[in-house]
Amino acid sequence: MLIEGPVEIVLPDGATRMCERPVIALCTCRRSLRMPFCDTSHRRRNRGAARFPSRAATTAQAGAEGAKQAEEA
Repeated sequence: MLIEGPVEIVLPDGATRMCERPVIALCTCRRSLRMPFCDTSHRRRNRGAARFPSRAATTAQAGAEGAKQAEEA
C-alpha cells in the first residue's frame, strides 16, 4: 500500500515510527523484516504453493499419475 509522506505511524504497541520520504510503501503481506514498511519480501517467495496448497498437491499428483500411465503404455 503506497502512502504520501512524510508520515508518523503509531504501531499497535503504542510505539511510533516516523518516515520523511515523499512516498512510503506499507507492508500488507506480513513478510517484511522492516514492519510496518514494505521491503519487497513478498517477491522472494513462491506465493502460489503457499496460497493454494491443495492445488499444488493436485498438480504434483496428476503429474505422477500421468508418468505412471505413460510407463504402462
